[in-house]
Amino acid sequence: MKKIMKIGSAVLLSAFMMAGCSLKEAVPGAGDAKYAGVTHVENVTSKQLRHAIMAAGQAQGWRMTEFKNNEVIAEKFGDDAVTASIKFSKHGYEIHSENDNGAISDLQAAIKAQLGADKSH
Repeated sequence: MKKIMKIGSAVLLSAFMMAGCSLKEAVPGAGDAKYAGVTHVENVTSKQLRHAIMAAGQAQGWRMTEFKNNEVIAEKFGDDAVTASIKFSKHGYEIHSENDNGAISDLQAAIKAQLGADKSH
């Protein structure tokens, strides 16, 4: 059953990623309700944001895989496996996951903390 759920999650995540959604389109309309999931950042380059996302995820025990130049796949294994897609640009980032058991909130907090730590250096 767990294997079927993992395969199903991977298929859903793959289908979503192939839809061609782009964070670059989402950020300009950030005031719209449909973009409420975008976390906005200021004074950060895409490279700095990618570093913060990767470092935060790895520190929380996620397997982080660079998927595209503006997207990372985050996977956490165990009893409650979680897979997420994180799209980002210099304006912000957005985390998509079909199966959130609270780990996504922890990842979000870790990214924010990492961004703060990176700015203080």
